Amino acid sequence: MAGPLARAAARRSRHAALADALVKFVRDWVQAAQPLYRLRAARMLHLAALALALGLIGGLYLRGLVLEYRATWASTFLAAPQVHALLSVVYGPASLFTGVPIPGVADLEAIASRGEKAARWIHLMAGTVALFVVFPRALLAVAASAALVRRSRELAPPASLQSYFRSAFAHSDGLGRAKVRVLPYAYEPSPSATQRLRQRLPDLLGGQLVIESEAGTPYGEEDALLARLQGSGADVVLLLFSLAATPEDENHGVLITGTREIVARATPSAELVVVVDEAPYAARLAGEGGARERLAERRLLWQAFARAHGAEPSFVDLGIVQS
Repeated sequence: MAGPLARAAARRSRHAALADALVKFVRDWVQAAQPLYRLRAARMLHLAALALALGLIGGLYLRGLVLEYRATWASTFLAAPQVHALLSVVYGPASLFTGVPIPGVADLEAIASRGEKAARWIHLMAGTVALFVVFPRALLAVAASAALVRRSRELAPPASLQSYFRSAFAHSDGLGRAKVRVLPYAYEPSPSATQRLRQRLPDLLGGQLVIESEAGTPYGEEDALLARLQGSGADVVLLLFSLAATPEDENHGVLITGTREIVARATPSAELVVVVDEAPYAARLAGEGGARERLAERRLLWQAFARAHGAEPSFVDLGIVQS
């Protein structure tokens, strides 16, 4: 019995690992391809509106070939002069575009009494739809398509792919060591915490690394930090935060977004990594009830915050030495 049970357990373990890998792949791909999805959705909506407008115009003319549309009007409150003024506003652009004149006051009074064939009104309606729906939507669809082509060429791979690439080809000839720039913000890690981070980065980022750790940047000086990042030439910019801090849009958010934009402009292979040290918050909660739940809640807060600003955070406890 041990043999079949062991094989079944191994199969379950493989399936679980495969499921985890699939979920991670889908999450990473959705995050990387999100701009493309937005552009495709926008293009689809523009094309749908364009198709609806063209169908409306085509339906009017096709039915007009075999059926007689009659035009007339009646109003309790409006007389012919007011109707003419209203029609001049609604159909004025189409009249200029198609060359079909809007009937005068006398003609409108005659139409109200006996009606007329609706050919000119169909031309005016078709011209109005073309001016305000067909042409704008066609231009917007073309613009979305052009943006889609451009963004497809500039699509950055998921951050995890960079780590995998460095790990898989770490010993290949011609592949240099990745330069990692560690930038603590609103948090000054101890020398031992910095050393533990250095020890864990090869597993986190993969490959051979050249790590440069800087002193912590004080809270509120994110603009100065972003200015120093310009032209840094680092392959990986690692923002190190403390879980004890509550993330704020005007500080942490500005820093993450600004760093992501700088890294994206640097080189296609450059990468932003966000790491959150749990040790300061765990030390603050030591001995308190519900510490584990509060740690989990703060992790979720940071995770949602970082993702909202285009980054996927990694959580480490730099106060724990791992064997």
